Amino acid sequence: MRLVLLLALLFVTGCRSTPTAEDLAAEVRSFYGPAGVAVLSAPDRAETWSISSSRWDRPAAAAPATRPAEVDPAAARELAAALLDAGNFDFFTAKGCIFRPDVGFRFYRAGRSVEVRFCFTCGDVSVKSPDGGGLFDFGPGEARIKSLVDRARAR
Repeated sequence: MRLVLLLALLFVTGCRSTPTAEDLAAEVRSFYGPAGVAVLSAPDRAETWSISSSRWDRPAAAAPATRPAEVDPAAARELAAALLDAGNFDFFTAKGCIFRPDVGFRFYRAGRSVEVRFCFTCGDVSVKSPDGGGLFDFGPGEARIKSLVDRARAR
């Protein structure tokens, strides 16, 4: 019986191959969609706001607690580049925490936008783009992302 359990465990854990850099880059492109990638590749401008956590039970309804403020263009480009770097994300892990966004950003380019909301309690990011989006873990890049968010909001 122990042998069967051991073999089953090895089969389940060993069948998932390690994703290649190409696989991760494809996952990023799929996550944001082609239009989202275009916006984040060269944003014209960006804005940021704090988010009220009073509506944490309905993250989509979480209202901005502050008026959007313009982000320094260099800081916006640096944060957008980090959002396109697959090394900052774990696309293959599920968490049990409740997403409670702390801060939001909206990046603009050529009449399109990508909205990004960060929850620093659980290390997840929620993205809405014209043809992509979702909720993913930014734990691998949390220190870098937090630093860039702080820099972008330091006006």
